Amino acid sequence: MTALAHQQLKGMILSSQLAPGQKLLYADLENRLKMSKTPIISALNRLESEGYVSLKENAGYYVKDAQPEEIIEIMEARVKLEVANIDFVISNCTEGQLVELEKVHVDYCKYVPEVYDRKKLQMNTKFHLQLARLGGNRFMVRYIEHIYELFDLRVRFTFLPGFRVKASAVEHEELLQALHSRNKSKLKSLLTQHLKQPIKFIKKNLRNFEMI
Repeated sequence: MTALAHQQLKGMILSSQLAPGQKLLYADLENRLKMSKTPIISALNRLESEGYVSLKENAGYYVKDAQPEEIIEIMEARVKLEVANIDFVISNCTEGQLVELEKVHVDYCKYVPEVYDRKKLQMNTKFHLQLARLGGNRFMVRYIEHIYELFDLRVRFTFLPGFRVKASAVEHEELLQALHSRNKSKLKSLLTQHLKQPIKFIKKNLRNFEMI
């Protein structure tokens, strides 16, 4: 039951059925999940360790609020994990998998909004997770997926300037070219630069953004 409670609560948080900053009431969760308090508490303990909820002394559990410094740390961790995973990608990816990644890239390029909106952000996530899976290391993929879930949970706004819409597509194309040529050092360099592009902008402007 604990695993089911964890899965359902996590899904409710990621889908905003439970909002950032919201206090989690046991009676409400018992009613929603149709289960007793014991597995719910166990699930909340696990979600706290994973960064989805926080436990305030003498106050109970709350859905984790976005903290600017934490968002930067998440993005910097993303750089380290994705670049390290390139070793696995170069060693294990097949031509068939590259074809599938190309299809994701084509879809990404077809959507050209005036601003880098939430849909574009989600399409970008799809591209990067598809790239990560080419490495075939389930643990690395799990960690990278977790990073993107944490980022999606905390960042719910249009946060990048419009020019990143086209620039990011060009950078994805360069990543694909390096991957096709199996140039590990170039791929790592390009990916590092690509992932660090938003960090400077966010560091400068994060506190001015609306988070919901």
